[in-house]
Amino acid sequence: MTQTNDYYADGAIASSYSKENSTVNKLKYQSKEFQDDLGINLYNFHRRQYDPWTQVTTTIDPHSDRYFNYSRYSFVLDNPVSFTDATGKDVQFDITRNKKGRLLV
Repeated sequence: MTQTNDYYADGAIASSYSKENSTVNKLKYQSKEFQDDLGINLYNFHRRQYDPWTQVTTTIDPHSDRYFNYSRYSFVLDNPVSFTDATGKDVQFDITRNKKGRLLV
């Protein structure tokens, strides 16, 4: 193990540890590249850039008309624990249940 990261639920880095003289892993929250060049501090979600501290993206969601109750810049309907947004367009419910209906972790 050369690097350990702890995150808040929205993807902001709470604490980070890396071994001295080791290559830094840029893939962080949800296995997305964390861009810290020039202090930008955004995640590259391919179609959109995500700021974990403000919990919004830097561009408008192309399908924002489907989610009129939320900001056009919101990410995963402001609930990164239950939803994912793989394409940058539509959210997907990301909780699975077993045959008895209990949540799987």
